[in-house]
Amino acid sequence: MAKSSVHQRIDDHEKLCRIMQQETNRKMISLTRAIHRLEKFVVGMIGMVVMMPSQTLMLIATPTSCYLGVPQQLTVILNHICND
Repeated sequence: MAKSSVHQRIDDHEKLCRIMQQETNRKMISLTRAIHRLEKFVVGMIGMVVMMPSQTLMLIATPTSCYLGVPQQLTVILNHICND
């Protein structure tokens, strides 16, 4: 009876380890996606600063529906970043 109890505890521990590993993998995937979104945002902002330093602050301060006067390339970049 002692052996089956030991085997049961080992099996239970292995199941718990698998569950914890799956949860860790899910969290890592979620964090990876969040980092990719942030990278896109940062690259877009750097592009805006390089292309149009004078209008960057005004563009950042305005809501996304007020991108009037911004070159088409920037609008495409911003839409791509905002939609992903």
